[in-house]
Amino acid sequence: MVSIQGSAISGQRSALAIGEWLTGIEVLILFKSCSHLNSGGHRPKADTRHADS
Repeated sequence: MVSIQGSAISGQRSALAIGEWLTGIEVLILFKSCSHLNSGGHRPKADTRHADS
């Protein structure tokens, strides 16, 4: 019983890690798309300079 429970917990942890990894990629994609919008001139130039650096 304990060994099964332990493997279930480790499985949950790995699933959680994968979820965090995917979330990080989604945030990265969102950040890149936001930077692309900024370079399009939708925001003040000070913001685009900050996003590019």
